[in-house]
Amino acid sequence: RKSLGQRQLENIAKDPKASSPLFLRTLLEELRIAADFDLLSETIEHYLGASDLDELFQFVLERMESDYGADFVSSILGFIAASRRGLSEPELIELTHAERTKLSVLLLALDYHLMKPDGRYTFFHDYLRRAVQRRYLANPLIERERHRKLALFFGKHTMMARRFEEEPWQWNACGDKRKLAECLANLDLLAYAVDNRQDHELLQYWSASGQSAEEHYKASLEALEVQPVEYAKAALRVSEFLTTRSEYAAAESLASEVLTICERPGVEGAPLGEAL
Repeated sequence: RKSLGQRQLENIAKDPKASSPLFLRTLLEELRIAADFDLLSETIEHYLGASDLDELFQFVLERMESDYGADFVSSILGFIAASRRGLSEPELIELTHAERTKLSVLLLALDYHLMKPDGRYTFFHDYLRRAVQRRYLANPLIERERHRKLALFFGKHTMMARRFEEEPWQWNACGDKRKLAECLANLDLLAYAVDNRQDHELLQYWSASGQSAEEHYKASLEALEVQPVEYAKAALRVSEFLTTRSEYAAAESLASEVLTICERPGVEGAPLGEAL
């Protein structure tokens, strides 16, 4: 039930930065949420002292660290910034072991600076994203570790759509080409990509890995050799994918294997091909 005085209003209105709706709204939100009314004029001067929106959001993060703890804010926003398509509240809790109530309060405090497509939090505008990257991910070692932790997290994700969306992207972002290739060679991931017409992404990732798709997929197929039908299904999918990479000799070799398996007698003498 308190309001800004006339002089305080004038100080804000005459500042050129207040012509930006985002700057003005962010400033007023900071005054509403965080300012001690007895220190309101000093707080206004502090925020107006920001040279631009980028610096203003550094002030906002500094204030949030004071309210919620620097490690907590850094962890939550750092992971969101390092993600490809945002993170859901359950994913953030599992990643950071944050208390649900504390996390909800922090996310609510960022209200209009975040958006939530498909239930996943990501940044509504680039000013906060840049502020977070500069404050929490400027050190390449820290940034790489964030990507590595996300890659390991999504490598165990039960939803294949989320795993495909994030895991290879994270390994590529942290520069671990060996782990990227191991991830791409997962036959379930290949099946998801092909069935959902996203094999073009696999092609891009394999190119980025600089490793042999043929060798890695053959190693993955070895684990299925005791299950002829499943092996044939997976091998046929790998063969089709290798064809899109113009690796015709390897694709033909696998297709021939599949044909041989299909001609074997199965249950009651019927060819195994009928089970495919």
